[in-house]
This record gives sequence, structure tokens and C-alpha cells, in this order.
Amino acid sequence: MIDEKYKHSELTGKIIGCAMEVHKYLGNGFQEVVYQRALSIELNIQGIAHVREQEMPISHKCFSLVPLMKWPTGCPTATSPIWHIKSSANNIFLD
Repeated sequence: MIDEKYKHSELTGKIIGCAMEVHKYLGNGFQEVVYQRALSIELNIQGIAHVREQEMPISHKCFSLVPLMKWPTGCPTATSPIWHIKSSANNIFLD
């Protein structure tokens, strides 16, 4: 579903499609890292450039909360959506 009023609507739709393909193929019950790796493979298959576990500074009002850490995020490009993958017994979630 592409909505032209959202800047990354087409890319977001492709990312969701990749996540659905991973879930359809693997099913339920694996640890999150399995889905993260599978999603990275599916994004590569679909030609969507991305970075796994991107270092991100976290701050509040210019004060650093934690040192730079690698968070399990996905980021197709520096100006594209960032997401976090979570899984439960029955679903995969993209935050």
C-alpha cells in the first residue's frame, strides 16, 4: 500500500513485504537473531541496501544517555527509515 503523502511509503511497503516473506518461510518460534539474519538476506535478495546493528548515539537535551552502542536496527540508507525487529512466539514486529 503506497501513500504518496509519506516520503518513504514505497520503501516501507517493500520492507514489510520482506518481513512477511521471512515469516512465511521460517514460521514461528525462532530467536530474534534468526529473523534478523533472514530479513537481511531477504533485503539483499530484493536489492534493498541496508545496515544491520547500526551504531546510534542516544541523547536527551544534548546529554548522552549511553555510549555509542550497536542496536539491532535496520537502515537502508542514511536518509531512510530505521526499524527495530522483534519477535514473539507467533509474530515478527518491525518498530
